[in-house]
Amino acid sequence: MTRRLWTWMLCAGLAGCAHTGAHVEGPPPATTEAPHVDMPVVSAPPVSPYHVLPTPTPAESGKAAIPPLVPPMERLVIDEDLKLEPPRAPDMQPFVVPVTAKAPVPENPLQGALRCFLDNRPAEAVRLFNHYDKSSQELLLCLLPLAVRLTQTDLDHANPQEVDALLDQLYALAAPMKQRAPLKLGTVCFCERVQQFGVYDPLGENPELRPGDEMHLYVELKNFSTVADVRGFKIPLEGRIEVISFEGKTVFQHSDVLESASLSPRQDLFVRFPFFVPQRLPQGSYIARFTIEDLVTHRKVTRSLDFRIKQKDVARGS
Repeated sequence: MTRRLWTWMLCAGLAGCAHTGAHVEGPPPATTEAPHVDMPVVSAPPVSPYHVLPTPTPAESGKAAIPPLVPPMERLVIDEDLKLEPPRAPDMQPFVVPVTAKAPVPENPLQGALRCFLDNRPAEAVRLFNHYDKSSQELLLCLLPLAVRLTQTDLDHANPQEVDALLDQLYALAAPMKQRAPLKLGTVCFCERVQQFGVYDPLGENPELRPGDEMHLYVELKNFSTVADVRGFKIPLEGRIEVISFEGKTVFQHSDVLESASLSPRQDLFVRFPFFVPQRLPQGSYIARFTIEDLVTHRKVTRSLDFRIKQKDVARGS
């Protein structure tokens, strides 16, 4: 393509010289005119719009030559006999964290005693509880065998004898704890008549009483102390009742010893405390404050009841 381009340019230049009448030295032309030949018009090749403009040389611009920013690439010669190996990672020693051996933790006495009961070695369990106080030893020696037995017995399919044995153990656990729990009152109310535990005739809330009436105060008690006696068991108690006006003034008080005896230990207890309405109480509203004390542990509990005093009808007399 380049050779053809130069050929066209040469022909075009010769044609231009002939057309402009350029003078060429040589022998004079012959008088006979050469025949006219039409020469083809050769046009210059199209110039690309993206053609890079020519850069002037340093001599033309008058400036020193600027070295190229990127040096020419040299030919890379690869030795075929050269064997490249991948880079090796540096040798690294594993980091070892020093571990300090811990001293074995001694087994808790409770865990050891439970293990003894599971292995049927109760004597060793008793020895492990020597440093506990006597009350704690008694509770633990009742509780742990019960816990082990519950893991060995299915209550849903247990026979009545097994359930009865479990109940006896539960009662044995509750008995020593009652004296350490607070003294607690159940139902407390004014009654006209009291027969036995849970059987009474209540007067309702805020009853209306008359001077001289004889009432009974029915009281249910929990967590009381039981003391063994030569005749069986007894529950030593003391009760006190106070009548207080709404102004806060005590107008009447009375106390009495309430000792209950039985041949067997009681699981429940009620107290029937007699209450005579004072004759000199004027008509109005009052508060009856009843306090009961356990004479063994000196624990106390108090309950208050509201009542009203109404004077007797004249027609009924005294």
